[in-house]
Amino acid sequence: MQAGGESQGFVLRQTRAAYNSGMRKFALVLFLLLSGCIDSAPVSPIVIDGFFNDWLSQPGYMDPAGDAGPSGVDITGISVVHTDSELIINIDLRKVVNLQSEPALAMSLFTGNGPELEYDFGAREGRVDGLPVGHADIGLVTLPTVTSDRFEIALRTDAVVHGDALFPPGAPVTLSFFDPNRNGDTVAPIIYSWDRPAAAVEPLGMERPEGALRLVSYNVERDGVLDSRRTDHFGRILKALQPDVIAFQEINNRSASSVEARVEEWLGGDWFALKQADLVTLARYPFVEGWTDTFRPLDERVYAQMIEVEGRRLLIFNAHLFCCDENEGRQEQADGFAAFLRDMAPEGVPFVLIGDLNLVGDAAQLHTLLTGDIVDEQVYGVDSAPDWDGTSLADLVPRHLNSAHTYTWFSAGSDFAPGRLDFAIYTDSLLEAAGFVFDPSELSANMLAGLGVLADDAVEASDHLPLVVDLFFKP
Repeated sequence: MQAGGESQGFVLRQTRAAYNSGMRKFALVLFLLLSGCIDSAPVSPIVIDGFFNDWLSQPGYMDPAGDAGPSGVDITGISVVHTDSELIINIDLRKVVNLQSEPALAMSLFTGNGPELEYDFGAREGRVDGLPVGHADIGLVTLPTVTSDRFEIALRTDAVVHGDALFPPGAPVTLSFFDPNRNGDTVAPIIYSWDRPAAAVEPLGMERPEGALRLVSYNVERDGVLDSRRTDHFGRILKALQPDVIAFQEINNRSASSVEARVEEWLGGDWFALKQADLVTLARYPFVEGWTDTFRPLDERVYAQMIEVEGRRLLIFNAHLFCCDENEGRQEQADGFAAFLRDMAPEGVPFVLIGDLNLVGDAAQLHTLLTGDIVDEQVYGVDSAPDWDGTSLADLVPRHLNSAHTYTWFSAGSDFAPGRLDFAIYTDSLLEAAGFVFDPSELSANMLAGLGVLADDAVEASDHLPLVVDLFFKP
Protein backbone atom coordinates (compact mmCIF):
# COMPACT_ATOMS: atom_id res chain seq x y z
CA MET A 1 0.00 0.00 0.00
CA GLN A 2 1.32 3.43 -0.89
CA ALA A 3 1.37 5.95 1.93
CA GLY A 4 -1.92 7.81 1.85
CA GLY A 5 -2.92 5.93 -1.30
CA GLU A 6 -6.55 6.56 -2.18
CA SER A 7 -6.78 3.36 -4.26
CA GLN A 8 -6.89 1.40 -1.02
CA GLY A 9 -8.76 4.20 0.70
CA PHE A 10 -6.62 3.46 3.73
CA VAL A 11 -9.54 1.32 4.93
CA LEU A 12 -9.24 2.39 8.53
CA ARG A 13 -10.40 5.91 7.85
CA GLN A 14 -13.93 4.53 7.97
CA THR A 15 -13.50 3.65 11.64
CA ARG A 16 -15.07 6.64 13.35
CA ALA A 17 -18.02 6.46 10.99
CA ALA A 18 -18.40 2.76 11.72
CA TYR A 19 -18.28 3.50 15.43
CA ASN A 20 -20.91 6.22 15.18
CA SER A 21 -23.23 4.03 13.11
CA GLY A 22 -23.59 1.59 16.02
CA MET A 23 -23.48 -1.47 13.79
CA ARG A 24 -25.73 -4.18 15.16
CA LYS A 25 -23.11 -6.89 14.70
CA PHE A 26 -20.88 -5.39 17.36
CA ALA A 27 -23.44 -4.43 20.00
CA LEU A 28 -22.35 -7.38 22.16
CA VAL A 29 -18.80 -6.03 22.29
CA LEU A 30 -19.97 -2.70 23.62
CA PHE A 31 -22.25 -4.40 26.13
CA LEU A 32 -19.57 -6.72 27.50
CA LEU A 33 -16.86 -4.11 27.85
CA LEU A 34 -18.96 -1.22 29.12
CA SER A 35 -21.48 -3.01 31.34
CA GLY A 36 -18.94 -4.17 33.91
CA CYS A 37 -19.51 -7.85 33.15
CA ILE A 38 -15.74 -8.37 33.02
CA ASP A 39 -13.98 -8.45 36.38
CA SER A 40 -11.44 -5.63 36.72
CA ALA A 41 -9.17 -7.49 39.15
CA PRO A 42 -5.53 -7.74 37.98
CA VAL A 43 -4.88 -10.66 35.67
CA SER A 44 -1.79 -12.83 35.49
CA PRO A 45 1.28 -11.38 33.76
CA ILE A 46 1.36 -11.52 29.98
CA VAL A 47 4.74 -12.23 28.38
CA ILE A 48 4.94 -10.85 24.83
CA ASP A 49 6.58 -13.85 23.23
CA GLY A 50 4.24 -15.11 20.50
CA PHE A 51 2.94 -17.93 22.70
CA PHE A 52 -0.54 -17.84 24.13
CA ASN A 53 -0.94 -20.05 27.20
CA ASP A 54 -0.93 -16.95 29.39
CA TRP A 55 -4.05 -15.72 27.55
CA LEU A 56 -6.18 -18.80 28.23
CA SER A 57 -8.04 -17.26 31.16
CA GLN A 58 -8.56 -13.87 29.52
CA PRO A 59 -12.07 -12.99 28.35
CA GLY A 60 -12.46 -11.25 25.04
CA TYR A 61 -14.57 -10.66 22.00
CA MET A 62 -15.47 -13.72 19.92
CA ASP A 63 -16.39 -12.92 16.34
CA PRO A 64 -18.30 -15.55 14.33
CA ALA A 65 -16.15 -17.77 12.15
CA GLY A 66 -16.79 -17.91 8.43
CA ASP A 67 -17.88 -14.29 7.94
CA ALA A 68 -14.79 -13.27 5.97
CA GLY A 69 -14.06 -13.33 2.27
CA PRO A 70 -12.67 -16.50 0.67
CA SER A 71 -9.04 -15.39 0.72
CA GLY A 72 -8.79 -12.98 3.63
CA VAL A 73 -8.28 -13.31 7.36
CA ASP A 74 -11.22 -14.35 9.51
CA ILE A 75 -10.86 -12.63 12.87
CA THR A 76 -12.47 -14.84 15.48
CA GLY A 77 -11.06 -13.66 18.80
CA ILE A 78 -9.60 -10.52 20.34
CA SER A 79 -8.48 -10.04 23.94
CA VAL A 80 -7.09 -6.83 25.42
CA VAL A 81 -5.20 -6.13 28.66
CA HIS A 82 -2.90 -3.35 29.82
CA THR A 83 0.08 -2.81 32.08
CA ASP A 84 1.52 0.37 33.53
CA SER A 85 3.31 0.95 30.24
CA GLU A 86 1.57 -0.97 27.45
CA LEU A 87 -1.70 -1.90 25.83
CA ILE A 88 -1.47 -5.58 24.80
CA ILE A 89 -3.75 -7.24 22.26
CA ASN A 90 -4.14 -10.90 21.38
CA ILE A 91 -5.79 -11.51 18.00
CA ASP A 92 -6.78 -14.76 16.25
CA LEU A 93 -6.90 -14.53 12.43
CA ARG A 94 -7.74 -18.15 11.50
CA LYS A 95 -5.29 -17.83 8.63
CA VAL A 96 -1.52 -18.26 8.68
CA VAL A 97 0.16 -15.01 7.62
CA ASN A 98 3.39 -13.12 8.03
CA LEU A 99 2.06 -10.10 9.88
CA GLN A 100 4.90 -7.74 8.92
CA SER A 101 5.12 -8.76 5.27
CA GLU A 102 1.67 -9.72 4.01
CA PRO A 103 -1.27 -7.34 3.46
CA ALA A 104 -3.48 -9.19 5.93
CA LEU A 105 -4.34 -6.93 8.88
CA ALA A 106 -4.75 -3.27 9.66
CA MET A 107 -5.84 -1.50 12.85
CA SER A 108 -7.42 1.75 13.92
CA LEU A 109 -7.30 3.12 17.45
CA PHE A 110 -8.63 6.32 18.98
CA THR A 111 -9.63 7.63 22.39
CA GLY A 112 -12.62 9.99 22.40
CA ASN A 113 -11.50 13.21 20.79
CA GLY A 114 -7.83 12.19 20.92
CA PRO A 115 -5.66 11.44 17.88
CA GLU A 116 -6.54 8.50 15.65
CA LEU A 117 -3.88 5.92 14.88
CA GLU A 118 -4.13 3.94 11.67
CA TYR A 119 -1.61 1.15 11.14
CA ASP A 120 -1.27 -1.33 8.30
CA PHE A 121 0.91 -4.16 9.64
CA GLY A 122 1.80 -5.73 6.29
CA ALA A 123 2.69 -2.40 4.69
CA ARG A 124 4.57 -1.47 7.89
CA GLU A 125 3.21 2.06 7.80
CA GLY A 126 1.10 4.09 10.16
CA ARG A 127 -0.54 7.47 10.41
CA VAL A 128 -1.83 9.55 13.27
CA ASP A 129 -4.44 12.04 12.11
CA GLY A 130 -3.03 11.66 8.62
CA LEU A 131 0.63 12.26 9.53
CA PRO A 132 3.16 9.40 9.15
CA VAL A 133 4.36 7.49 12.22
CA GLY A 134 6.72 4.54 12.57
CA HIS A 135 6.70 1.59 14.93
CA ALA A 136 9.19 3.30 17.27
CA ASP A 137 6.91 6.35 17.62
CA ILE A 138 4.16 4.22 19.15
CA GLY A 139 6.29 1.50 20.77
CA LEU A 140 4.82 -1.18 18.53
CA VAL A 141 5.91 -4.79 19.07
CA THR A 142 4.30 -7.79 17.34
CA LEU A 143 5.11 -11.45 17.95
CA PRO A 144 5.71 -14.06 16.72
CA THR A 145 8.07 -12.80 14.04
CA VAL A 146 7.45 -15.93 11.94
CA THR A 147 4.20 -16.87 10.22
CA SER A 148 1.26 -17.64 12.48
CA ASP A 149 -2.52 -17.47 12.66
CA ARG A 150 -2.39 -15.63 15.99
CA PHE A 151 -0.40 -12.64 17.20
CA GLU A 152 0.34 -10.45 20.19
CA ILE A 153 0.43 -6.70 19.58
CA ALA A 154 1.82 -4.23 22.14
CA LEU A 155 1.71 -0.42 22.12
CA ARG A 156 3.29 2.05 24.54
CA THR A 157 0.62 3.82 26.57
CA ASP A 158 2.91 6.82 27.12
CA ALA A 159 3.43 7.34 23.37
CA VAL A 160 3.34 10.98 22.27
CA VAL A 161 3.00 11.50 18.53
CA HIS A 162 3.12 14.87 16.80
CA GLY A 163 2.77 16.54 20.18
CA ASP A 164 -0.33 14.66 21.39
CA ALA A 165 -0.67 11.74 23.80
CA LEU A 166 -1.88 8.69 21.91
CA PHE A 167 -3.66 7.49 25.04
CA PRO A 168 -5.07 10.41 27.07
CA PRO A 169 -5.33 9.29 30.72
CA GLY A 170 -8.55 7.45 31.53
CA ALA A 171 -10.12 7.77 28.09
CA PRO A 172 -11.65 4.52 26.76
CA VAL A 173 -9.94 3.14 23.68
CA THR A 174 -11.89 2.31 20.53
CA LEU A 175 -10.19 -0.43 18.50
CA SER A 176 -11.01 -1.66 15.03
CA PHE A 177 -9.37 -4.38 12.92
CA PHE A 178 -9.65 -4.86 9.17
CA ASP A 179 -8.31 -6.84 6.26
CA PRO A 180 -6.82 -4.02 4.14
CA ASN A 181 -7.54 -6.02 0.97
CA ARG A 182 -11.28 -5.74 1.68
CA ASN A 183 -11.70 -9.47 1.10
CA GLY A 184 -11.39 -10.43 4.76
CA ASP A 185 -13.04 -9.75 8.08
CA THR A 186 -13.85 -6.46 9.79
CA VAL A 187 -14.24 -6.11 13.55
CA ALA A 188 -15.23 -2.67 14.84
CA PRO A 189 -15.69 -1.08 17.25
CA ILE A 190 -14.25 -2.72 20.36
CA ILE A 191 -14.24 -0.42 23.38
CA TYR A 192 -11.57 -1.02 25.99
CA SER A 193 -12.15 0.79 29.29
CA TRP A 194 -8.86 -0.07 31.01
CA ASP A 195 -10.64 -2.73 33.06
CA ARG A 196 -8.18 -5.61 32.55
CA PRO A 197 -4.90 -4.63 34.24
CA ALA A 198 -2.24 -7.33 33.86
CA ALA A 199 0.15 -7.86 36.73
CA ALA A 200 3.76 -6.85 36.07
CA VAL A 201 6.27 -9.60 35.37
CA GLU A 202 8.77 -10.31 38.10
CA PRO A 203 12.20 -8.77 37.39
CA LEU A 204 14.85 -11.33 36.55
CA GLY A 205 18.19 -11.51 38.29
CA MET A 206 21.28 -11.48 36.09
CA GLU A 207 23.67 -13.09 38.53
CA ARG A 208 25.17 -16.29 37.20
CA PRO A 209 23.74 -19.27 39.14
CA GLU A 210 26.27 -21.48 40.90
CA GLY A 211 27.60 -24.19 38.63
CA ALA A 212 26.27 -22.61 35.43
CA LEU A 213 28.17 -22.26 32.18
CA ARG A 214 27.29 -18.83 30.78
CA LEU A 215 26.99 -18.37 27.02
CA VAL A 216 26.37 -15.04 25.28
CA SER A 217 25.14 -14.85 21.70
CA TYR A 218 25.62 -11.45 20.09
CA ASN A 219 25.22 -10.15 16.55
CA VAL A 220 27.61 -7.20 16.70
CA GLU A 221 26.48 -5.53 13.45
CA ARG A 222 29.33 -5.16 10.98
CA ASP A 223 32.42 -5.86 13.10
CA GLY A 224 31.13 -3.69 15.94
CA VAL A 225 33.41 -5.09 18.65
CA LEU A 226 36.42 -3.67 16.79
CA ASP A 227 34.76 -0.47 15.57
CA SER A 228 36.42 2.38 17.48
CA ARG A 229 33.10 4.23 17.70
CA ARG A 230 31.31 1.33 19.37
CA THR A 231 33.87 -0.88 21.06
CA ASP A 232 33.52 0.77 24.49
CA HIS A 233 29.80 -0.04 24.51
CA PHE A 234 30.51 -3.71 23.85
CA GLY A 235 33.25 -3.76 26.47
CA ARG A 236 30.97 -2.48 29.23
CA ILE A 237 28.22 -4.92 28.28
CA LEU A 238 30.45 -7.99 28.23
CA LYS A 239 32.13 -7.02 31.50
CA ALA A 240 28.68 -6.87 33.08
CA LEU A 241 27.65 -10.25 31.65
CA GLN A 242 30.90 -12.17 32.39
CA PRO A 243 30.43 -15.01 29.89
CA ASP A 244 32.37 -18.27 29.62
CA VAL A 245 31.51 -18.71 25.93
CA ILE A 246 30.71 -16.03 23.35
CA ALA A 247 29.10 -16.61 19.96
CA PHE A 248 29.58 -13.51 17.81
CA GLN A 249 27.89 -12.99 14.45
CA GLU A 250 28.74 -10.40 11.79
CA ILE A 251 32.49 -10.46 12.28
CA ASN A 252 32.94 -9.95 8.56
CA ASN A 253 36.35 -8.37 8.05
CA ARG A 254 38.31 -9.11 11.22
CA SER A 255 40.29 -12.15 12.29
CA ALA A 256 39.52 -14.48 15.17
CA SER A 257 42.79 -13.51 16.82
CA SER A 258 41.95 -9.80 16.80
CA VAL A 259 38.58 -10.49 18.41
CA GLU A 260 40.25 -12.80 20.93
CA ALA A 261 42.70 -10.07 21.91
CA ARG A 262 39.91 -7.56 22.41
CA VAL A 263 37.89 -9.96 24.59
CA GLU A 264 40.98 -10.75 26.71
CA GLU A 265 41.49 -7.01 27.13
CA TRP A 266 37.94 -6.63 28.41
CA LEU A 267 37.47 -9.80 30.44
CA GLY A 268 40.96 -10.95 31.34
CA GLY A 269 42.29 -14.47 31.36
CA ASP A 270 43.04 -16.72 28.41
CA TRP A 271 40.47 -17.12 25.65
CA PHE A 272 40.35 -19.36 22.60
CA ALA A 273 38.74 -18.21 19.35
CA LEU A 274 37.84 -19.84 16.04
CA LYS A 275 36.20 -18.31 12.98
CA GLN A 276 34.12 -19.48 10.04
CA ALA A 277 32.32 -17.13 7.63
CA ASP A 278 31.18 -14.21 9.82
CA LEU A 279 30.99 -16.39 12.95
CA VAL A 280 33.54 -16.17 15.76
CA THR A 281 33.16 -18.53 18.70
CA LEU A 282 35.23 -17.81 21.82
CA ALA A 283 35.58 -19.80 25.02
CA ARG A 284 37.57 -19.80 28.21
CA TYR A 285 38.06 -23.53 27.56
CA PRO A 286 40.15 -25.02 24.74
CA PHE A 287 38.22 -26.41 21.83
CA VAL A 288 38.38 -30.20 21.63
CA GLU A 289 41.06 -31.26 19.19
CA GLY A 290 40.68 -34.19 16.90
CA TRP A 291 36.94 -33.71 16.56
CA THR A 292 35.72 -34.10 12.99
CA ASP A 293 36.35 -31.24 10.59
CA THR A 294 33.80 -32.61 8.11
CA PHE A 295 30.69 -30.60 8.74
CA ARG A 296 28.55 -31.41 5.75
CA PRO A 297 25.60 -31.08 5.38
CA LEU A 298 25.93 -28.06 7.66
CA ASP A 299 25.86 -24.73 5.86
CA GLU A 300 28.94 -22.59 6.49
CA ARG A 301 26.71 -20.17 8.42
CA VAL A 302 26.21 -22.86 11.09
CA TYR A 303 29.56 -23.31 12.84
CA ALA A 304 30.03 -26.35 15.09
CA GLN A 305 32.72 -26.48 17.78
CA MET A 306 33.11 -28.53 20.93
CA ILE A 307 34.48 -27.66 24.34
CA GLU A 308 35.09 -29.77 27.42
CA VAL A 309 34.10 -28.46 30.85
CA GLU A 310 35.19 -30.46 33.88
CA GLY A 311 35.06 -33.71 31.95
CA ARG A 312 31.75 -32.98 30.19
CA ARG A 313 31.68 -32.18 26.50
CA LEU A 314 29.38 -29.59 24.96
CA LEU A 315 28.80 -29.07 21.25
CA ILE A 316 28.13 -25.42 20.36
CA PHE A 317 26.52 -24.40 17.09
CA ASN A 318 27.07 -20.69 16.42
CA ALA A 319 24.67 -19.70 13.63
CA HIS A 320 23.75 -16.76 11.44
CA LEU A 321 21.13 -17.96 9.00
CA PHE A 322 20.16 -16.14 5.82
CA CYS A 323 18.28 -12.90 6.32
CA CYS A 324 15.04 -11.41 5.16
CA ASP A 325 13.28 -12.91 2.14
CA GLU A 326 15.62 -15.93 1.86
CA ASN A 327 12.96 -18.39 2.99
CA GLU A 328 14.15 -21.26 0.80
CA GLY A 329 17.77 -20.77 1.78
CA ARG A 330 16.94 -20.67 5.49
CA GLN A 331 14.90 -23.85 5.13
CA GLU A 332 17.84 -25.57 3.45
CA GLN A 333 20.07 -24.47 6.33
CA ALA A 334 17.56 -25.84 8.83
CA ASP A 335 17.26 -29.11 6.90
CA GLY A 336 21.06 -29.42 6.83
CA PHE A 337 21.23 -28.88 10.58
CA ALA A 338 18.64 -31.60 11.18
CA ALA A 339 20.49 -33.99 8.86
CA PHE A 340 23.79 -33.31 10.62
CA LEU A 341 22.26 -34.12 14.00
CA ARG A 342 20.81 -37.34 12.62
CA ASP A 343 24.03 -38.56 11.00
CA MET A 344 27.03 -36.90 12.59
CA ALA A 345 26.37 -35.47 16.05
CA PRO A 346 28.59 -37.26 18.58
CA GLU A 347 26.37 -39.66 20.45
CA GLY A 348 25.30 -38.62 23.91
CA VAL A 349 26.95 -35.19 23.77
CA PRO A 350 24.63 -32.30 24.70
CA PHE A 351 24.48 -29.40 22.30
CA VAL A 352 23.13 -25.90 21.95
CA LEU A 353 22.30 -23.90 18.83
CA ILE A 354 22.68 -20.18 19.48
CA GLY A 355 22.84 -17.16 17.26
CA ASP A 356 20.98 -14.84 14.95
CA LEU A 357 18.68 -17.26 13.15
CA ASN A 358 16.86 -14.51 11.23
CA LEU A 359 13.54 -16.34 11.57
CA VAL A 360 11.33 -13.74 9.94
CA GLY A 361 9.55 -15.91 7.38
CA ASP A 362 7.88 -19.31 7.41
CA ALA A 363 7.48 -20.93 10.81
CA ALA A 364 8.48 -24.22 9.14
CA GLN A 365 12.15 -23.31 9.57
CA LEU A 366 11.86 -23.11 13.35
CA HIS A 367 9.77 -26.27 13.33
CA THR A 368 12.56 -28.12 11.50
CA LEU A 369 15.24 -26.88 13.89
CA LEU A 370 13.24 -28.00 16.90
CA THR A 371 11.76 -31.27 15.69
CA GLY A 372 14.04 -32.57 12.93
CA ASP A 373 11.13 -32.51 10.46
CA ILE A 374 13.04 -32.11 7.18
CA VAL A 375 11.23 -30.43 4.29
CA ASP A 376 13.48 -31.54 1.40
CA GLU A 377 13.89 -35.22 2.19
CA GLN A 378 15.21 -36.00 -1.31
CA VAL A 379 18.32 -33.95 -0.57
CA TYR A 380 18.65 -34.18 3.22
CA GLY A 381 17.09 -37.53 4.03
CA VAL A 382 14.42 -38.63 6.43
CA ASP A 383 13.17 -36.92 9.56
CA SER A 384 14.75 -37.76 12.88
CA ALA A 385 13.95 -36.55 16.39
CA PRO A 386 17.04 -34.48 17.32
CA ASP A 387 17.34 -34.93 21.09
CA TRP A 388 18.97 -37.99 22.52
CA ASP A 389 15.77 -39.13 24.23
CA GLY A 390 13.88 -39.20 20.92
CA THR A 391 12.09 -35.91 21.44
CA SER A 392 12.28 -32.39 20.08
CA LEU A 393 14.80 -29.79 21.19
CA ALA A 394 13.87 -27.01 23.60
CA ASP A 395 13.49 -23.33 22.63
CA LEU A 396 14.54 -21.25 25.63
CA VAL A 397 12.67 -17.99 24.74
CA PRO A 398 14.41 -15.71 27.27
CA ARG A 399 12.75 -12.43 28.13
CA HIS A 400 14.14 -9.04 29.08
CA LEU A 401 15.27 -8.52 32.66
CA ASN A 402 12.70 -5.89 33.59
CA SER A 403 9.93 -6.20 31.04
CA ALA A 404 7.59 -8.73 29.45
CA HIS A 405 9.34 -8.52 26.07
CA THR A 406 11.33 -11.23 24.32
CA TYR A 407 12.45 -9.41 21.15
CA THR A 408 16.18 -9.43 20.47
CA TRP A 409 16.38 -7.05 17.50
CA PHE A 410 15.30 -3.42 17.31
CA SER A 411 15.99 -0.64 14.85
CA ALA A 412 14.14 2.65 15.11
CA GLY A 413 15.24 3.52 11.59
CA SER A 414 13.81 0.36 10.03
CA ASP A 415 10.17 0.03 9.05
CA PHE A 416 10.16 -3.46 10.62
CA ALA A 417 9.01 -3.58 14.23
CA PRO A 418 11.16 -5.35 16.86
CA GLY A 419 11.48 -9.11 16.43
CA ARG A 420 12.79 -12.28 18.07
CA LEU A 421 15.67 -13.16 15.76
CA ASP A 422 18.23 -14.58 18.23
CA PHE A 423 17.64 -18.04 19.67
CA ALA A 424 18.93 -20.61 22.11
CA ILE A 425 17.85 -24.14 21.17
CA TYR A 426 19.22 -27.04 23.21
CA THR A 427 19.04 -30.69 24.24
CA ASP A 428 16.88 -30.52 27.34
CA SER A 429 17.39 -34.25 27.90
CA LEU A 430 20.96 -33.49 28.99
CA LEU A 431 20.92 -29.77 29.78
CA GLU A 432 18.96 -27.38 31.92
CA ALA A 433 18.90 -23.75 30.85
CA ALA A 434 17.88 -20.30 32.00
CA GLY A 435 18.59 -16.94 30.49
CA PHE A 436 17.63 -13.39 29.63
CA VAL A 437 17.89 -10.70 26.99
CA PHE A 438 20.09 -7.84 28.17
CA ASP A 439 18.68 -4.37 27.50
CA PRO A 440 20.30 -1.85 29.84
CA SER A 441 17.82 0.88 28.82
CA GLU A 442 15.27 -0.86 31.04
CA LEU A 443 17.46 -0.87 34.17
CA SER A 444 17.41 1.57 37.06
CA ALA A 445 20.15 4.13 37.53
CA ASN A 446 21.42 2.26 40.61
CA MET A 447 21.61 -1.05 38.75
CA LEU A 448 23.38 0.57 35.80
CA ALA A 449 25.92 2.14 38.13
CA GLY A 450 26.53 -1.16 39.89
CA LEU A 451 27.11 -2.92 36.57
CA GLY A 452 29.25 -0.15 35.12
CA VAL A 453 26.95 0.04 32.08
CA LEU A 454 25.28 3.02 30.41
CA ALA A 455 21.60 2.98 29.55
CA ASP A 456 22.25 3.47 25.83
CA ASP A 457 25.13 0.98 25.53
CA ALA A 458 23.09 -1.72 23.77
CA VAL A 459 21.36 0.53 21.26
CA GLU A 460 24.64 2.27 20.44
CA ALA A 461 26.52 -1.01 20.09
CA SER A 462 24.29 -2.96 17.71
CA ASP A 463 20.78 -3.45 16.38
CA HIS A 464 20.71 -6.77 18.27
CA LEU A 465 20.58 -7.26 22.02
CA PRO A 466 22.84 -9.84 23.67
CA LEU A 467 21.17 -13.14 24.48
CA VAL A 468 22.45 -14.68 27.72
CA VAL A 469 22.12 -18.42 28.42
CA ASP A 470 23.10 -20.18 31.65
CA LEU A 471 23.53 -23.92 31.03
CA PHE A 472 23.68 -26.76 33.56
CA PHE A 473 24.73 -30.31 32.76
CA LYS A 474 22.21 -32.83 34.04
CA PRO A 475 23.66 -35.72 36.05
